[in-house]
Amino acid sequence: MSRLLPILTERLELRALRLEDAAPLFHHVYGDPEVMRWVAGGTLPDVAASEAAVQRFMAHQRAHGYSWWAVLERATGELVGDAGLYSYEDRGPLVELGYTFARRAWGKGYATEAATATLDAAFGPLGLDRVTAVVRPENGASQRVLEKNGFERIGLARRYLRIAGEWRDHWLYQRTVD
Repeated sequence: MSRLLPILTERLELRALRLEDAAPLFHHVYGDPEVMRWVAGGTLPDVAASEAAVQRFMAHQRAHGYSWWAVLERATGELVGDAGLYSYEDRGPLVELGYTFARRAWGKGYATEAATATLDAAFGPLGLDRVTAVVRPENGASQRVLEKNGFERIGLARRYLRIAGEWRDHWLYQRTVD
């Protein structure tokens, strides 16, 4: 699919999503309200919605050479979440970093590790000069991941994304090529 993928870190493998990832992602990530509380659109209602999302992400990968990627624990082979880059054409030319992990993967530093690997790809083989991120003001853990990865907070976007049916404020972060 891509010479970029898979991306291997000390503990993780980032690879292109596959349709068969949709059900485990739904059961451990996309369908879990606690996991999805910070994600635009919120919890997905069922496996079919997860399949539709994965198909969109796969199409984005084919079109752009990057997308949200499956994140697996190398030691177990278990799918523990997604991470990667996404371009929201309806919001302009910016490329956004994101990561979403199953609760069982929390507190292990996986988000920081996956973000670091993703940024290495962004500023290396993908040749990007800027990556953005958005995070809710209440989501301190995600803010720390971004700051550990050299992102700078550049402002607050009022009513930026709709989450659980409500427009929410988000901090905007940016990192440029070193």
